[in-house]
Amino acid sequence: SLVFIGPYSFLGCSNLHTIVVDSNNEHYKSVDGVLFSSDMSSLMQYPIANERTTFEVPSGVTAIESGAFRNCAKLIKIILPSTLQFIRSFAFYECTNLMIINIPDSVEIIEMGAFGVCTNLITISIPSNVRLIGELAFTQCLHLQSINVESANSNYKSIDGLLFSADMAQLIQYPLGRQNSTYLIPYGV
Repeated sequence: SLVFIGPYSFLGCSNLHTIVVDSNNEHYKSVDGVLFSSDMSSLMQYPIANERTTFEVPSGVTAIESGAFRNCAKLIKIILPSTLQFIRSFAFYECTNLMIINIPDSVEIIEMGAFGVCTNLITISIPSNVRLIGELAFTQCLHLQSINVESANSNYKSIDGLLFSADMAQLIQYPLGRQNSTYLIPYGV
């Protein structure tokens, strides 16, 4: 009879290994211990203490909801489906061992703090369809050396692995893992 589970409902549940939903629930379901909306369009929560190091999000998921993978420190690799459109706020926040994640071409929105404190992430590629990257999306990614944007993206661009607005008016993110002692900001930024 449960009809609503809000964002961050499992925040701080550091011993949560699996999520089980009654098969009669009309609003939610669990697959392999992961919480989804009943139609499988939204991944709501990945269990923080699950032992997997790799996880593949099922095809058909269009949204990774806010905080869905927050603090999932055991994950090293996450495979996202070609159906994904939205990465909600703090979705992968503090996935401190995450090193490999593909953002598929279908993604349009990466919300605030989505990859914040993913301290082992080294490089990330932004596909052409991304039209919004929220504030602090890559904050405190201490080893991040490069943010690469597909050349067909009309909203963002990268130069030497730095993230800029497409019109070069704004430097959005300087990757913290870069070893340069100086950087000359391009004229007009």
